[in-house]
Amino acid sequence: RRSPLYARPLGGRVFRSDDGGATWAARHPPDVAPGQVAVDSLTPSTLYATSRSGMLKSTDGGDSWSRLALDEPSPATVVVAPSSPSNVYVLGRRAIFHSPNSGITWSVILDWKNIEGVTAPYVQDIAVHRQNADAVFAMYSDGSITRREGGQRWRPLGSLPCPANQLVFAADLPPTMYARSCGKVLKSVDEGLSWREAGFAERSAAWMALDPSMPNT
Repeated sequence: RRSPLYARPLGGRVFRSDDGGATWAARHPPDVAPGQVAVDSLTPSTLYATSRSGMLKSTDGGDSWSRLALDEPSPATVVVAPSSPSNVYVLGRRAIFHSPNSGITWSVILDWKNIEGVTAPYVQDIAVHRQNADAVFAMYSDGSITRREGGQRWRPLGSLPCPANQLVFAADLPPTMYARSCGKVLKSVDEGLSWREAGFAERSAAWMALDPSMPNT
């Protein structure tokens, strides 16, 4: 049986296709329309979504939704660890939250604050390594990237000329990462310590993805 496909166009509803994209059906939204949606890789009927009033979860492919006990208004990003989907990460306004049990309990793993009235660089997006559910990457507004693994402290990685809008990890080559920054595609072969341009000649990269079965594609 095919895994379902999901789309969330503008307007707040989630659409699902059970036939490889041939037909689509709108899922009934909750009272607050879902924002960004993340899918459990092992149980694709389980969805997580941000909303203006907190985090939402569906276990039936979007037919019904429940609220998660995360005290964070208007979360920006939700990421489900591909290798261990019980690990869910959420980027809020001032902090990154982690749930090890599919959204039942949450803890703060990074909290950034203003220092002496000066606004420090803020985290604008997060990513999780494909093979390591504990390896979380924070992308800052000044182009810097930090990494946290398990209970260790966040450590800095190589900075980019512009903020990273997306990080992608090669499926079976753990040290290889790609970043989308300044409209360009950059590549790292040492897990983010150093970066070089990947030869993408345009300056308008809007999204990228790696083939999970062909890590060089």
